[in-house]
Order: sequence, then structure tokens, then C-alpha cells
Amino acid sequence: MRSLWPRSRALLLVISALWLPTLLPFAVGPLTECGHCIRNYLCLLPVMPGIGAALFVDGAGGLVLSGIVSLLAVLILVAWVRDRGASATTFAVVGVVGVLSGLQAVGLSYGLRM
Repeated sequence: MRSLWPRSRALLLVISALWLPTLLPFAVGPLTECGHCIRNYLCLLPVMPGIGAALFVDGAGGLVLSGIVSLLAVLILVAWVRDRGASATTFAVVGVVGVLSGLQAVGLSYGLRM
């Protein structure tokens, strides 16, 4: 029988996988050159994991949908990580989520720069 991870450890792992890679554009992306792009990027940072959902809805509804998708991603991943525990599969899935989050962040930063 597997033991459940504490909620705080699972939450820390998921949040670090979803939001730490979003800081990547400050080091390697075009955000090092543009002041207003940095401001716009920082405004989108809280809803960054679900920002792809904003492509389907215009205006403020897109940001609300992004926030909902981000919250659902955190809740689902925390429940899954907590259930799976410290296994290689858990870290592989969380690693893939982190890589995708970083790629999305770099792509958005280049989009803001255009």
C-alpha cells in the first residue's frame, strides 16, 4: 500500500513545476529588452498555466477562463501527485508539465514582443 504524500509537499511540487519555468523568459527570452512587455507578462503570470484557453474567448472572459483552467490544473495535479507518491512516473509527468510550461512562457514572451 502506498502512503499518501502530504498535501503541502504535493502542492509545492506542482506549483514549482507550473510557475517556476514561467520565469525562464526573463533570462533567455525577449523580456530583457522591453519594459512594457515585462509589465504585460507580469500581469499574465498568475494565469500562465491556463493561458492557452484564452485563445478561444475574447476579452476579460479569456482571462477568467485562464484562471479557471490554471486552478483546475493545480487541483488535478496535486490530487494525482498526492495519490501516486514519490515514484519515477510522478517526477516524469511533473517534469514534462514543467517543460511544457516553460515552452509556453517563452512562446508568450515572443508573442508579446511582436
